[in-house]
Amino acid sequence: MPNRFTTDELANLLLLLRSSQPENVELAFSLLAEGPQPPQLLAALFYVYQFAPTASIAEAAERLLRANPRLAASGVMDFYWQQISRSLLLSSQEKTLAQQLHLCEAEADLPAKLLAEWLYEDHKLGAYYLLDGGRKADADLSFCQKGDLIDLSQAGLEEFPLAVLAHKNLRHLRLNDNFLRRLPPEIAELEQLEVLELSGNQLRKLPKALLSLKQLKRLELGRNNLKQFPSFLAELPQLEALELTGSCQVNLQRGLALPEEFCRAPKLRQLGLANYKRPSQSLKAYTPFHNYPHFSELQLPVGQRLPLEQPLAMAALAFEQNKEGLAFLLRYSEDSEQKRRLLAHFYQEEAKTMDLSGQYLEHLPAEIADFDIEILDLSQCRLGLVGSYYKQKDELSKGAKQVDRERLHILGQLKNMRALSLKNCSLTALPASLFDLPNLEDLDLSYNLLEEFPENWAGLPNLQRLSFYQSFSVYSPSLELPSSFLQLKQLRELRFYLHRAAKEGVKEQIKAHFGPELQYLLD
Repeated sequence: MPNRFTTDELANLLLLLRSSQPENVELAFSLLAEGPQPPQLLAALFYVYQFAPTASIAEAAERLLRANPRLAASGVMDFYWQQISRSLLLSSQEKTLAQQLHLCEAEADLPAKLLAEWLYEDHKLGAYYLLDGGRKADADLSFCQKGDLIDLSQAGLEEFPLAVLAHKNLRHLRLNDNFLRRLPPEIAELEQLEVLELSGNQLRKLPKALLSLKQLKRLELGRNNLKQFPSFLAELPQLEALELTGSCQVNLQRGLALPEEFCRAPKLRQLGLANYKRPSQSLKAYTPFHNYPHFSELQLPVGQRLPLEQPLAMAALAFEQNKEGLAFLLRYSEDSEQKRRLLAHFYQEEAKTMDLSGQYLEHLPAEIADFDIEILDLSQCRLGLVGSYYKQKDELSKGAKQVDRERLHILGQLKNMRALSLKNCSLTALPASLFDLPNLEDLDLSYNLLEEFPENWAGLPNLQRLSFYQSFSVYSPSLELPSSFLQLKQLRELRFYLHRAAKEGVKEQIKAHFGPELQYLLD
């Protein structure tokens, strides 16, 4: 067949070449004669070369491309787009891809726009090129529009895509996971917009122009860098869903009060407010609102409204839906029966075990003593004041050590307890009551911030396993173990992390007072 094709023949060849079925691509090759190819076919061959389903097809495509002198002389054959299409950082690769598309047009006369459209259709790549980074106001958005939705997520955009503003009747705009730093005031022109998705950008401030979106029902702003809480969004009359998870960065120690005006949102039934879904995982993870519970997302059926004005009710709802809000309820609720019901979720009666690990607590309520607990896991609960989010003025005036002792004092009433983990709780001090548990056999105090070695161990006669691994914020080079500690006759396992100068001295004390049956680790 000569290389002169009708419009329909050319369209069919392009479809065959872009097929994922090797037999279809090979059929297209059989229909191509040697010699010059139309620009569209050259682009299709280059596309096949980049994403060939088999090595033999890639070789055949490369042979046909090398027959073109300008292509053969250019460097575009060295591009490896398949690697970009598989990248986990698609949005950050868009700029690189746009540069390569420009070179394809400048050096090899390949129709870059056609290549970009194919890339977007098959791999959701190429939007940055097609929109010129968002600056092209007259760009054709048909490649990313389906009905009432324009989807430009992961497009690498650093600027709001101006071409969107021409779609005055748009109802759904998706711009997640880009690099947007600001929204233009012209966004107010999209008066029919009902859903706006902006999660995963770099927004620091929101314009009041958003209040012109009177039909807006859902707004997603998670994972941004807002410096102020956008309480004015409560004025949106139709807003039902708002996602702010990970979007408000504020000073951890100072905290932030959730504005009262925000709680007046008339129709809000879905809300994401936390900075991280698992705040216990890191000291950097926090909810910035010292007067409001932590939760990742709450949702009520259509027609219902969240009880925003009632923080305890919001916390109860968070626990019911996602097992969140526990710290707020245990600390501020005055309903003893409610607190018992909450604790019962973590209690196994047959094993007499309560597992609160990773739940994030700031307070151990008196109701915990109503349970017959032999094994209690409080690891990663951030019980210490240093790791607290809901810091109160009176607590700050007392100081971390006194507050930590008060928070843990209730543990002294659990006389049947055999095992206790306070690992990674940001504790600076321990209460005396903790060392009056005659049945305690296993105590884990690892990864805390203790400033001194506890003095009185006489109330732990049955202690067998003890971990002080990385438990101290200060390491004395001349640590002296108290005599009551050296009298723990049942101790069989001991873990320490010590200052280098203290290791030998502690070793000698341990060897002198404990027999060879004690297994110890001194790092």
